[in-house]
Amino acid sequence: LTRNDLTIIKNDMRFEYLDDDEKTIALYLNDVIVNDPLTTGIRETLTDDFVNYLLTELKFNKYPFSLKLQHDYSFKIFGEKVTAKIEFSIEKNVGVVCFSEDKHLNGIDSSSEYGESQIAAEILACAYNNYNKADSPTRAFVTSNYIESLNYGFPQEDNDITILRFPPKSQKQYYMGYDYANENERPIIIELLLRVREQIRIL
Repeated sequence: LTRNDLTIIKNDMRFEYLDDDEKTIALYLNDVIVNDPLTTGIRETLTDDFVNYLLTELKFNKYPFSLKLQHDYSFKIFGEKVTAKIEFSIEKNVGVVCFSEDKHLNGIDSSSEYGESQIAAEILACAYNNYNKADSPTRAFVTSNYIESLNYGFPQEDNDITILRFPPKSQKQYYMGYDYANENERPIIIELLLRVREQIRIL
């Protein structure tokens, strides 16, 4: 179904020919698309419902994973506690291995640096939570020296981390991200999530 199809699906005779799974996801997407012009709080709630459904269907809530909603993760700078609330985090054992953010493509732009500062803070909060724990998947990317240096303030220039965005900026067509309501991008998103799940499983 296209975005236009999903917009009218509740009153479309084709709805009756869908199976139960197809009806479920069509109605979730209809809520998201139709209510997108509403205030941020309302549309975020509807989108969160859909993302939670999607992650659950892909079994991110089944052992060895644990799906957390609106979970707080903290780190310290100059000894002061900084807390980031992450809409969707996926934990395995005692480590945070994944999170989801910036679900609305029309809600991010250059004025907010495409939400990258917020995402960076959330990555750091997850890394801090994983720090010094067995089999932490972030330790190869966020060193112990970097985490420890936060107690003394912001790290020096020679002690930094690199966060890669996906899709990369070089892919101008998908610079803002992928859109699940787009029938051509939908399989890409599912494939990426399945690959993430399998990579997490073997960590």
